[in-house]
Amino acid sequence: MTEPIKILRVITRLNVGGPAQHVAYLSAGLSSRGFVTTLVSGRLDPGEGDMAYFSERHGVQVEYIDSLVRPIRPFRDICAFVSLLRILWREKPDILHTHLAKAGFLSRLAALVLRPFGVRPVILHTYHGHVFHSYFSNRQNNLHLVLERLSARQTDRIVAVSERLKRE
Repeated sequence: MTEPIKILRVITRLNVGGPAQHVAYLSAGLSSRGFVTTLVSGRLDPGEGDMAYFSERHGVQVEYIDSLVRPIRPFRDICAFVSLLRILWREKPDILHTHLAKAGFLSRLAALVLRPFGVRPVILHTYHGHVFHSYFSNRQNNLHLVLERLSARQTDRIVAVSERLKRE
């Protein structure tokens, strides 16, 4: 008998919107087909609507990283990175599937750091939208572009949720 495939899914936050629904449906659907899935999420920004209930309604338990937040916060980002290292080491997933920019970058970096120690998941990243322009200042946009290009090199498959997003 073979071991079930383990999938670690990491999302920056479960705020109101499509990505929160997407990870809940995907996790629940794969679990019902025999995959072992773990969903990890960061915390919401003040004033954001919370959709964690949607995952729970679909039988998906969420593991939270309090330091994983959307804004760039160097100390918290380092703490989130260390938490992701620990989770990846503990879970040793066959597949790491990341969603949204911050979770995508930090998780893929953590997987790269653990590669010499035998943690070698297949890495997927889903773009639900992007932060390449018109979202932050030019300086922050440029930083995001550099980080995404570096991360993409460590990613086995990139998924875009629409043709327009794929072109961009």
